[in-house]
Amino acid sequence: HLAGDYSLTSLPDLIRAALTAHFDGMALSAPPEKGRKRRTTIGMDDNLKARYDELPHGKRSEIVERSLRTFLNRGTVFERSS
Repeated sequence: HLAGDYSLTSLPDLIRAALTAHFDGMALSAPPEKGRKRRTTIGMDDNLKARYDELPHGKRSEIVERSLRTFLNRGTVFERSS
């Protein structure tokens, strides 16, 4: 059945959820990837921004990317409980 969970309605929602999952203990299983990157910005609440700011400055983008890939690879988006 292809009915989706639409609680994550945008790419920024997905990125915030993946980063939150990492901060809540999700181990990053996706390896870093090389290659061209496209920059984007997302809004964060004060709590998430404070936690993001604690990440090592030179590794923030890599951690966000790995969080997102790990989150997607785990199927977390599709296994969220209601």
